[in-house]
Amino acid sequence: MKYFFLVHILFFSLFIVILSQTIQYGNWRNLNPNSPIVRNWANEGVALYGAERNKTFILVRVLRAQSRNGFSAPNITVKRRRVDCTARNAMCPNLGRCIRTLRTIIVNYLNGTRTVNVRLL
Repeated sequence: MKYFFLVHILFFSLFIVILSQTIQYGNWRNLNPNSPIVRNWANEGVALYGAERNKTFILVRVLRAQSRNGFSAPNITVKRRRVDCTARNAMCPNLGRCIRTLRTIIVNYLNGTRTVNVRLL
């Protein structure tokens, strides 16, 4: 029986390392969209989106913010945050058509590294 557990642990650790997948555990937890930390994450995503498009975007509103934990390839705990927000182009004369809905995904690793991805919804 003890060999079964050792083989089981070895198999899943090799599975994580070889396939380099992030295994999520737990459901998405809702965060307060009015929190200043969440607004900072949204501002960071809006600034990144504007830098990619070579335009200036301004955060309008945070729609939703969620968080979830997971494991990454070399058994590193991962904190994954997802922020949905709306942003508008600063130079657009027509305010109604210049609003974009963005999703910012921030992944924090325990070793201090961090990745930020932004996409248009």
